[in-house]
Amino acid sequence: MFPILCYGQYSQYDVYVMDGSSHNEYDYNSNSNFEDEIVYLKLTDEPVTGSITSYTMDKSKKVTPFLNGLRHGQKQSYYQDNKTLFSTINYIKGSGEGWLKSYHKNGKLAQKVFYISGCKDGNEEFYDSFGMFSRVNVWSNCRRVRK
Repeated sequence: MFPILCYGQYSQYDVYVMDGSSHNEYDYNSNSNFEDEIVYLKLTDEPVTGSITSYTMDKSKKVTPFLNGLRHGQKQSYYQDNKTLFSTINYIKGSGEGWLKSYHKNGKLAQKVFYISGCKDGNEEFYDSFGMFSRVNVWSNCRRVRK
């Protein structure tokens, strides 16, 4: 395993390429949540293509697929045990598209909301730890229109 430096407009990553692996692993050293950020390999200036597994400051794991430097595919985030799913969201060419679903530690659905072009759209539903509906926000054009 050897480090390769990657960078984006808003952040920098120390990447570790695993032999025989179909993905890269890196230590997350940025608080960047910019969806449209293009991530490049520092040594070649090539945009990253493939899945990157990152670890946040609290050591929880995120698996983010990239295509030509943009998030593309289903991103999965985990609780600190790195086995229990925390959330999933789909990206197309760097933009959130489709359902964002987050889960309680017991695996029950905690929240779901639909994204179009990176913006929440429609009902954002919240559920308690028993999976029972608790409340809703309504979104239109990236703005909450009703609680």
